[in-house]
Amino acid sequence: MGIVIYTKWGIGEKGKGNGVLITVAMDNKRTWITTGYGLEGIIPDATAGSGW
Repeated sequence: MGIVIYTKWGIGEKGKGNGVLITVAMDNKRTWITTGYGLEGIIPDATAGSGW
């Protein structure tokens, strides 16, 4: 779901892939972080995808 919203809203600077979307599911108290490819070195997918 997060990647759909990330893409549709055009989060981050165009062509840089530097956007971050934080999704919060209130019902099951989960979070998900979706990042652009430009941030993979800073926020790895293993960290970004983990729920807190």
